[in-house]
Amino acid sequence: MPKKDKIPEKNESVIFREIEGENVLIPIARSYSLIFYSLNKTGKFIWEQINGKMSEEEIASLLCEQYNVSQETACRDIRGFMDTLYKNKLISF
Repeated sequence: MPKKDKIPEKNESVIFREIEGENVLIPIARSYSLIFYSLNKTGKFIWEQINGKMSEEEIASLLCEQYNVSQETACRDIRGFMDTLYKNKLISF
């Protein structure tokens, strides 16, 4: 479940680009093992909400509104996505 107090922040060494219709995160530091990370439509929406001010829970609420999904679905999607971003050093808390 997303946390009220967990506020994700984008890593400054990662840039977002749309390349030939594909949404990608590209680490620009040499210390990354990833070349790029592809985002689906939902992932792009979540990434765009990460601003260092909104909590995971607030982003989950926006996801519910944007995609007309249940809170349970939004929470599951947010938690899994944030875990992946964090493990790959694309965000911090």
